[in-house]
Amino acid sequence: MLSSAGAVVGFQRFGQADYFLRQQLFSFAVGCAVMYVMAIVDYHFWRRFAFFLLIISIGLLVAVFLPGLGFEAGGARRWINLGSFLLQPSEIIKLTFLLYLAVWLEKRGKGAHDFTYGLLPFLFLLGIIVLLIMMQPDLGTVSIIVLVSIVVYFLAGAPWRHLLIILGGGAVAFEDIQSFAVARGGSHVALRRDPGIDAEIRRRHYALPVERIEKMKGLKALCLTTSSFSWIDGKKLAERGIILTNTPGKSTNAVAEFNMYMMMTLLRKIPLIAKNNWEMDYDNFINDEAKGKTAGIIGLGQIGSRVAELCAGLGLKVYYWDRKTKEVDYERLELADLLKKADVIFNTLATPTEVKGIITDEMIKNMKQTALIVSTSDPIYNSELILQQVAENKLGGFAFESDSRKFTDFKGNVMVFPEQAYLTKETLANTSRITTETVLSVIKGTPINKVN
Repeated sequence: MLSSAGAVVGFQRFGQADYFLRQQLFSFAVGCAVMYVMAIVDYHFWRRFAFFLLIISIGLLVAVFLPGLGFEAGGARRWINLGSFLLQPSEIIKLTFLLYLAVWLEKRGKGAHDFTYGLLPFLFLLGIIVLLIMMQPDLGTVSIIVLVSIVVYFLAGAPWRHLLIILGGGAVAFEDIQSFAVARGGSHVALRRDPGIDAEIRRRHYALPVERIEKMKGLKALCLTTSSFSWIDGKKLAERGIILTNTPGKSTNAVAEFNMYMMMTLLRKIPLIAKNNWEMDYDNFINDEAKGKTAGIIGLGQIGSRVAELCAGLGLKVYYWDRKTKEVDYERLELADLLKKADVIFNTLATPTEVKGIITDEMIKNMKQTALIVSTSDPIYNSELILQQVAENKLGGFAFESDSRKFTDFKGNVMVFPEQAYLTKETLANTSRITTETVLSVIKGTPINKVN
């Protein structure tokens, strides 16, 4: 199943149809090897290292905040950049803290039942770890660590009055913890994970190092079958005399049409109806029509221009914002004015580093209460704030793509689609045609679609 599902994307991005299958098999092999080692080693062996492993894990939690070492994505800072891969310390401390807690409780014996020598030290150490993870922030990991730690603590024989103290204090602190997570740009309990994180981590994972390309002796050109090319350092390739090309326009119509589908899904309140067991609520799920609405296109490139054409054909009044003024029939507005005026915002803007965060929180808060946001591009805004605004009925809806999230993870009129906007038979045919033309032009010495 994995082989067939990932074959097309693997071939398009890496030139290998079995790329994802081999990656998963490698990870599976490593996991089996580690599992075997852990199984044959006497668990008492780890007792002597429990404290040191915990200290190292806490140090790694601190390291994510160090400039140049910590990796930030979607407003969250949870990873350490080790060059070829990203390390997430919060996953490590799930194991090391549990190991240390078991050893500590064993040594304490009946002392763990004491308020001063049992409960307070337990809460102090747990509090340090929770604080460091919430600063990243990662509410999901915090929930797992807290739950498992409390279970282990009471399996060790702690009295029920300690549980009542923990539950009482937890109930008081819960709302503050949620607010802290949102203030740090992290996950609200009802909003879960920022969808922008997945895309940014994926780009980091797919990055093709120049050092790897240099091993391809005699390489004159690198012809991509993707329209995106930000995951390759084109400047360094140019310095080495290597041409970098892409396949522009291959999925313009496919993505533009999918934007219309995403808009219609929100206008017709499909996420709300689906989460209501597909039962129509005629009082609360009043549908809207596209005709007469105002569309705001962010980024009037090939896809944005096609989206504008389709919107105009449906009877929407079209405005746009782009870094450059275009000679088109649509009026250009400043970004803040566009967001304030539009009923439907389409994010079709290419996302180089300089445009990240170009839409401020203030702009989002000034949008119409009924406004919809549709995005088939990487986030240029605070996605978490948008999700919160929709959950609180301060925005009309939000539609985006993600391979790891589901629309049921979020409150309100939020629709999450798999990353399928580009994938049509026509796109695949265009890819073959444009790539062939590009390769032939490179061979002839007159390269087209050059991006470096």
